[in-house]
Amino acid sequence: MRRALVLAAATLVVAACSDDGRELRPPGPDQTLSIVTTSSTSVPVTEPPVIDTGGTDLALLTLQLPFVDGGRIDVRYTCEGDDVSPALSWQDLPEGTVEVAVSMIDLDADGFVHWVVTGLDPTSSGLLEDEVPEQAVQAQNSFGTPGYRGPCPPDGEEHTYLFTLYALDSAPDVVDGQDGAGAIAALETRQLASVALAGVFGS
Repeated sequence: MRRALVLAAATLVVAACSDDGRELRPPGPDQTLSIVTTSSTSVPVTEPPVIDTGGTDLALLTLQLPFVDGGRIDVRYTCEGDDVSPALSWQDLPEGTVEVAVSMIDLDADGFVHWVVTGLDPTSSGLLEDEVPEQAVQAQNSFGTPGYRGPCPPDGEEHTYLFTLYALDSAPDVVDGQDGAGAIAALETRQLASVALAGVFGS
């Protein structure tokens, strides 16, 4: 009777495993049945490193101008108008900002510099139209004069102009009348964060 039960159990095991093509021999009278189980080993997922920014979300830094990003620059701010600098406003400078700077370049003219101003107060929230604070330092633009010169593309062309706001961790080595491209390079070495906004102008 015992042998019959053992054989019956073995037959069930063989039937259960017949799908994988393997054959199981029934156990001998002095053996006991065992159940074979399979297990999979999970590979741990490596999480990306967490960068400590001191609790400051640099992505919050914002810049606003009188036009939307990619929008058209009003003629007032160009050589065809009053050629005055537009009003700018900013928010959420990162902790540790000791100075603010702004640059404007022509992306369609090999980075032709239209404006570089630094020495701006980090406790302020922007500049008024055509405003240059007394303590500000302005580099020389690519026209060969210090201060702001607005968009002035050749007739029949439309160019894109990039305004960049820099939050600086220390005062850059920039002096009044310095070469604009060199001044921008100095700003980039001191930036904690920056944000840019582009506008287009042309006839």
